[in-house]
Amino acid sequence: MVNTQNFATYTSQTCWLSSPQQQMVFQHTAVGAVNETNQGYLVVLTPSLAQELIMNGHTVYFQTGFATRAGFTDAEYTKVGAQMCRTAEEVYRNSRIILKVYTPQEQEYQYIQPQQVIFCFISSAATKDQQQQQQRFMQVLHRLQATLISYSTLQSTPSTLNTTTTAFTPVHNAVNEVAGYLGVQQAMQMISEKKGILFGGVTGTLGNNVLILGAGPCGVRAAMLAAAQGARVTVMDTNMEALNNLENNTGNFNVYTLQYTHNNLEKILPNVDVVLGCVIPPTCKAPILINEQQMQLLPQGSIAIDLAACRGGNFATTNQTIENNNNNNNNNNNTNTHTWNGIRMYTPTDISSLAPQTASTAISQTSLPFILQVANKGWKKAVLEFVGLQEGLFVANGFFTNNYIASLNGCQYTPVEQVLETEIQQIATQQTNNIQQLKQQLTSFRTQQQQSNTFTVQA
Repeated sequence: MVNTQNFATYTSQTCWLSSPQQQMVFQHTAVGAVNETNQGYLVVLTPSLAQELIMNGHTVYFQTGFATRAGFTDAEYTKVGAQMCRTAEEVYRNSRIILKVYTPQEQEYQYIQPQQVIFCFISSAATKDQQQQQQRFMQVLHRLQATLISYSTLQSTPSTLNTTTTAFTPVHNAVNEVAGYLGVQQAMQMISEKKGILFGGVTGTLGNNVLILGAGPCGVRAAMLAAAQGARVTVMDTNMEALNNLENNTGNFNVYTLQYTHNNLEKILPNVDVVLGCVIPPTCKAPILINEQQMQLLPQGSIAIDLAACRGGNFATTNQTIENNNNNNNNNNNTNTHTWNGIRMYTPTDISSLAPQTASTAISQTSLPFILQVANKGWKKAVLEFVGLQEGLFVANGFFTNNYIASLNGCQYTPVEQVLETEIQQIATQQTNNIQQLKQQLTSFRTQQQQSNTFTVQA
């Protein structure tokens, strides 16, 4: 990394442990993006993000055709000044930061550079093979003293205009909103194909009964779209505050809320046409909200869509499948559908790939402040100054700084403050020196005032 003085627009994120003057001095960093080797359709490095990085004084590398499936051409990247590379190896070799959506696959491990910073989504593996692969990936990061930042748990502090003080996860929320929207779209198509009826009905007919489990970003988006289409929507959650917020914000008479209990669930399931599981944790395994016995209460021919399949699923009957999206048969997605006891189930593990450009743009826009912080200042200084980055720091210089991921992969947990002990001491020393300098300046100023008892006005 070459240390040069660059100045750019400062992001409006929460910072601490440094002065405003120090925050404005940026460094030069090379940032790269490669093809997703698991045939994923999403990208983080959109042309817009590439342009923003370049305008902040950074260099951007990309592998030829890496964003084609997301709807972006190579020409869009070269137009804003990004540099094209023929191979993933070349991108890894030239870049200090790698921006990915999915966890690097085993064929990429050989390209990862020592002390490289990798951004990607990472969570509890849903299958044994995925768990073993994740463990091997963690071993590579440890050996190379690399750093891993997960989008899912990055936190952003609300603006001063927001009445709430609760931190939120903007990237995770954005992806969940896309999932909720697409889940309802798939439900509309499936119920039309399965029953030959419209999702919301028309004049003289009733709309379908839709049950949504979870009043988070995914569930709220799904509820709003389903209600707008004329369905009768019930949203269940254990969080009464979230349900109250939903009622206050939607203002739609077709949306009803209900406390999630097994008794309430078993009363409503026999009358449900479509049920959507929308509780998608950022990292850990999704909770089972409908067990196998309760699934049998659903009517024959009903639709069950588990949007938490990527985390193991909200339904006990969810079958983990591999999303095999291509733009020619988006409307089928047969690889993710199966029938269980007369119930048509849809269990996508990457439903956002059905709208890759929208999903990529959402991820890119919400992750932009975090990526800029790391590129501008280096991950160590960025983590110390930007508290929202700390929650996303899973591996720091080869040390496992997320307790859940460390225990999941059989690794030793190390608190981030221990990894950054030297940097914290340096900042504390600098702050002490600054205070001493300020005291000296004040003392000198008072002395000058005492010595100047008279003054002369010159006309």
